[in-house]
Parts: sequence; structure tokens; C-alpha cells
Amino acid sequence: MKLRKNESGPLKGVYSTPFEAKGKDGGKVLRKIYWGVWEAGVDVYEIQPLNQNMVPIGQRQRIAASAFSSQFTPEPDFFIKRPAAGVSDMAAPFTPVTPDALGAQTVAKHAESDAAQESRAVFEAVSREMEALQSEGRAQLRRGETAKAVDTFRRILALQGPFEPEHKVVFNGCGIDMRKAKQFEEAISFYKKAMEVDQADENLYHNIARALYDKGDLGLALEYLRLGLSMNPDFKQAKLFVRHIEKTRKASELVNVDKPVHKDAAKKVYRF
Repeated sequence: MKLRKNESGPLKGVYSTPFEAKGKDGGKVLRKIYWGVWEAGVDVYEIQPLNQNMVPIGQRQRIAASAFSSQFTPEPDFFIKRPAAGVSDMAAPFTPVTPDALGAQTVAKHAESDAAQESRAVFEAVSREMEALQSEGRAQLRRGETAKAVDTFRRILALQGPFEPEHKVVFNGCGIDMRKAKQFEEAISFYKKAMEVDQADENLYHNIARALYDKGDLGLALEYLRLGLSMNPDFKQAKLFVRHIEKTRKASELVNVDKPVHKDAAKKVYRF
């Protein structure tokens, strides 16, 4: 999209203002609100916030040049970093406000609120889609339609985020479903997707280890268990699993077989 001039003045550029947001770990992180800015007369600018897709939202408002320069930061590389983005057809009516009466912080609060609402809407849409596909896939598994279920679950992996901690539960649940269906590679893909949301969850490392064990890759299963134990040395299930695999590998070496002596042997000493 090409940049076009606004009716009231030429486009000055894209600027930003900072705001604090909640990070994945619950702490505060610094984010930016991007703005389209136009010249609107002597020492006056028009500003309009851009949403996550870099599309103008809300009404344009005016701000004094003195207040603008102290609170807005230019983003000269904006369109280099986002070649597909653009500020086009910005001809929506603006709400006139005297420069002295308008504070950039007040406008920023409105933009932040709009951005938060849009982010929540995207989150809810992704969550509904994930849950619907998971339910459909589980129904297919119950009917014995494993191939169809795998295709359905893969559609979950293909979804685009943003993903939040709540989505980790869905990814992990799909991984368990796929492992029980003996679709081990699919299961591991889901566990790793859950790790993208939370890399510090030792249970995910344990679950990958279980899928690798069922697949017959005892060595790699041990590596994932030890990674999980490095995060939580008191992880009892992982300790039991490590001891069982080490014992199984010794027994396997005696008969020169690189897999469990019996596929159900682990259940006698380790509760899955």
C-alpha cells in the first residue's frame, strides 16, 4: 500500500509512544503504540493510532507541536522493517481538540484500550478454534478414525498465534491424545509447541520423554528427562522413569536389542 496525503496536510510519518504491558512471566514489559502523524497547521499535528495490523483505528485528534515533540518518538525504519505495512486512505473525520486540552497520554490510553480489546478478541478466536478442532479430533479417535484425527490435530499446529499460557493446556492435551493413538511424532510436535509457550514446564520434558520411550528412542528420552530434572530436581516421576530406562537399557544390551525388553515392562515399576 502506498502512503497518501491526508486532506488536512501531508503525512509527517509514523511515530510511537511507550506503554507497560504484562509479560508471559507476569512481569511488566515495555511495548509501543504506533501512530500515523500529519501536519495540521502551524505548530499543530493530527495523530491517529495504528492497530496490530498497522491499520488506523479510532478518530484523529490534534496535538500541539510542543507536547508532541516531548512525548512521541519517530520511527524512521518503520516501513523498512514492515514492508507490507502502510498508512493508506486516512480520510476518516477527526475530533477537533484544542492543543492545550489534549494530552498525548490521554489519547494513548484510548489507543491502548483499543489494542487490548483487539488482542483479547484474537485470543478468544484462536482459543475457540483450538478447542473445536481438539473436540473434533478426539471424536474421530473414539470412532477409530485415526488418519482423520491426525489431519484435524495438524490443523491446530497450523494455527497462528499469539498463543498464551492457556493454550499450553490444549497443546499438551493434544500431545497426550496423539501418544495414546501411537502417533508419536505428532505427539512430540504438540509437546514442543507447548514448550514455545512455556519452556520452564518440566512436565512437558517428561511427556516428550514418554513419547520417545514408546517410540523406542531410550537415549533421547533420557536426555529430556534429565533436562526436566535440571529444572526440578525433586521431580519424582522423572527420577523413577530415569531409573527404569537405565535398567531397561542394561537389560537390552545383554540381548543386543535397542528397545525395551517388553513394551509393558515399564508399567510394572513406573506409573504412567
